Amino acid sequence: MKKGVSLLVFLTFCFITSHCQAGNHKSNLGISIGPSFPVSHFSNDNLSNSSSGFASPGQAVSISYARLLGKRFGVAANLQGQINPLNVHSMEEQFSKIGFAPGVWTTTSPSQPHPPLPTIIYPNWNFENHSWLMGSLLLGGYGEFPLGCEKIAFTAKVMAGAVYAEAPEANGSSITDTATASFVQTKTSALGVSYSMNAGLKYDISKSLCLLTTVEYFETSNLRFDAATATFTATHGTPGTPGYSVSQSVARGEPSQTISSINLLLGIAIKL
Repeated sequence: MKKGVSLLVFLTFCFITSHCQAGNHKSNLGISIGPSFPVSHFSNDNLSNSSSGFASPGQAVSISYARLLGKRFGVAANLQGQINPLNVHSMEEQFSKIGFAPGVWTTTSPSQPHPPLPTIIYPNWNFENHSWLMGSLLLGGYGEFPLGCEKIAFTAKVMAGAVYAEAPEANGSSITDTATASFVQTKTSALGVSYSMNAGLKYDISKSLCLLTTVEYFETSNLRFDAATATFTATHGTPGTPGYSVSQSVARGEPSQTISSINLLLGIAIKL
């Protein structure tokens, strides 16, 4: 059994190698990975701004295919994923300063509550770590331009496609000797349109392999997420005593968010 598997792997390797060597190398299939830096509203951490995404730097991965149809220009396709953690440190700081009023508050975006009359401040908030998740399929144009030698070329892509995004759960609490507070926002998801513009270098390291470096600007349309619920619960006093009280406020809405980032990717590709 092991010998059969080894033989199959060897024959597959030989086939791929011979195919790459026999091809005209008009196309390449690669995988790249690197850091993802949120920008614009996606990175905004202002609690009073309903478009703030509270996203922090994360990671991006891309499976890419590019094919030249002429000498310099062709087509490209990318299947890519991205993860950006919530900026929980900023959330904790801002929640520790905002005032909450007992009773009911309403908001059009569950991630940013706006109490009408800030009356009580709950300090020392702690939030759990959760992340934004995105997956995209992009199609578009590709350009490849040699830079003085055959091994190095400048590459560029302009693409558009579909994106699936998940807005993270937000779960935080404040606990003191005389009061407690908790804020919970449910996770939700959305489908939309995504765009990508990138530039980079392709360096041939052998007849069948090349290195890829890419600087990418990625953005989505204004995504409309499924309905999410935000719940704020507060207690005052000691349980069992006459002055003990509990209040809870619930808001439900359909949040929206534009996701944008700059991704720095490094990868390797097979020349076909």
